[in-house]
Amino acid sequence: GNAADASVAVAAALAVLEPCSTGLGGDAFALHYDASSKRVRAVNGSRRCPSELTLKKLKRSLPSSSLSELESRFATSVHSITVPGAARGWEDTLLKFGSGRLTLMQVLEP
Repeated sequence: GNAADASVAVAAALAVLEPCSTGLGGDAFALHYDASSKRVRAVNGSRRCPSELTLKKLKRSLPSSSLSELESRFATSVHSITVPGAARGWEDTLLKFGSGRLTLMQVLEP
């Protein structure tokens, strides 16, 4: 493996060891420096809104007379709940920067 493979393995181990500090219920971000191209690339594993939620559906379920009212109603609605992004961030890190020799399942094995 490489450093990206190891970073995902360590993140998963820390999720077990310190679940209140890091884990599957949160976000994950990674920076990768490619020495050959001298470029830094990133992975954004932040939370996402549900894939089926569209602005049209949101406006229909939260009728509002103004944008500020819609924003206020959205903040306390079920629609403001996001899907944690850590697991997807780990997978994206392996796909973009990993060695290619290890699957996510292999990296996560104890």
